[in-house]
Amino acid sequence: MKRFIFIGIILTTLLVSCKKEKYVDVAPGTLIESKEIKTITKSECISLIDSVDASGFATYDVQLLEVVYASTYQGKTIETSGMLFVPVGIDTFNLVTYCHGTVAPADIMGKKWGTPSQFKGEKFGFIESRNVGLSWATAGYTVFMPDYIGYGRTKKVEHPYVYYPELVNAIYDGTIAVKKYLLDQSAYYENKLFLAGYSQGGGASFFSHWYIDTYHSSEFNVTASLNLSGPYHIKRILQTIIEHKDEKQANIGVYAWALYSINKFSELKRPNDYFFSYPVYDQGSSFLPPSKVPSKILNNFFMQQIQNGKDKEMIKVLERCWVAKNWYSPGKIYLYHGDQDDFVPYFNSEDAYTTLSQNGVDVQFFTYTGKKHWNVLKPFITDAKNQLDALK
Repeated sequence: MKRFIFIGIILTTLLVSCKKEKYVDVAPGTLIESKEIKTITKSECISLIDSVDASGFATYDVQLLEVVYASTYQGKTIETSGMLFVPVGIDTFNLVTYCHGTVAPADIMGKKWGTPSQFKGEKFGFIESRNVGLSWATAGYTVFMPDYIGYGRTKKVEHPYVYYPELVNAIYDGTIAVKKYLLDQSAYYENKLFLAGYSQGGGASFFSHWYIDTYHSSEFNVTASLNLSGPYHIKRILQTIIEHKDEKQANIGVYAWALYSINKFSELKRPNDYFFSYPVYDQGSSFLPPSKVPSKILNNFFMQQIQNGKDKEMIKVLERCWVAKNWYSPGKIYLYHGDQDDFVPYFNSEDAYTTLSQNGVDVQFFTYTGKKHWNVLKPFITDAKNQLDALK
């Protein structure tokens, strides 16, 4: 049975890779199309939101709009998409760009319910679209959720998983496209922006905040980012995996995918067998290692080079994702993390908080005591909304 499953995965990956990418001849950030999907009434929002009780704050009906825009992918301009949640009848736009968490690559696990632009108001699946997008939109916030390249309209190409210097393009370009859409509406919008995200999205939100502060502060004033359980300190995560290389690690497939992605989308572009001791030829195969023990799937020479600090090129790439060390943000930064997280280690938020505090940044760190990675979204939805209410 496993053999047939594996063959099916290979066929799926091959079929996906055979489709041609839709590259476009317009500038990144160009709004190509805004397509109305449906309007969800306030009472329907309350019914669809099942992580929190929305009856106390639901105020607006919510219009769903698929936003199609141009972004950069490996140096080319590609058409991609996301979902915009717009409160109906709002007279001032408070824009939140929300970055969703990890979705298995190339739909190989059959999970097609995680991509925001595919959400049509279903009662099941789409956990973040239903519970974050609808919650905050019915409360009065305009929420943009990018699909990321590798999903939705671009599911035929590989996703730059946790390699933020590439991932940030789809987030920033989509936010620019949404800004253009909002400016065409009659309601008022200024360049104030909130960023938020969970898991991979927490890291993406954190990096996007730095990116906009550093390169695009004239386009947006980032009032705050609200970052939940994000892998900010990827170099330390890899070092920790290697330190425990002979122990089973339940999420090793996701870590292997991250390693594959960082190699592919950075300037490294090394042969995959430099890193892996099992056959890796694409993101799907990296995601399905034959063992959960790192020493049985990672090349021993590579691990030694990381442990002794001799792989300076790799370390340089990993440190590129760790932006906290030299960053002073004029906006506020909120970090949220469960102290029993067994997927994205708690030290990510500890390190980010300590480093940003030393830089003089206005940063706050909220610990969800006893919570793991998979049960922190529910309290975050309410806590982050309360922070937004205080800042808008």
